Amino acid sequence: MASISYFVTGASRGLGLEFVKQLLARPNTKVVATARAPSALPDLVAIQDSTPTERLLVLQYDATDFQAAASVVHQASEFLENKLDILIANAGTVFQRGVDFEHRDWEKAVETLTVNSVAPFVLMQALLPLMRNGSQKKALFVSSRQASFELTQYAVKSALPPESWHPDYNVSKAALNMAVLKFGQELKEDGFI
Repeated sequence: MASISYFVTGASRGLGLEFVKQLLARPNTKVVATARAPSALPDLVAIQDSTPTERLLVLQYDATDFQAAASVVHQASEFLENKLDILIANAGTVFQRGVDFEHRDWEKAVETLTVNSVAPFVLMQALLPLMRNGSQKKALFVSSRQASFELTQYAVKSALPPESWHPDYNVSKAALNMAVLKFGQELKEDGFI
């Protein structure tokens, strides 16, 4: 039975780390796990130390560095045998919690948009040749209910704890959802799901 290959971004903690654990618990899987500073993450290092090297490759990847996308794909291509079945774009960030409009740092807002909305597609573009060689051609983009217009319209700042107020994140995930829809329509013709 052929192995199924996965490329997981944001594997430092939370959902990304759990994706890696769950995928490696399945037989016949190969996983590339990326994080900004993987060697500084004890949980990820422990998984790496306990997993055969032919099943897991952990790479440093900073989603804000667009040039790094081509580099990380190049590093992963031999391990993946020049094919990738499934991308799980999980990397994301929230830089400003509880900051009101008057005090918002717009450079941080742009960085949030970059990481959450643009970077996943920069990476997927770099991965396209490998994904075209894969048998599954699936890309999963982790979004959030925070992107929901319906839910957000009723979220009054004064009724929320300060750490739950992060408009930049809401905007970035809504943009991600629209990009998934539009690019998904385009790539569907190539067999992508």
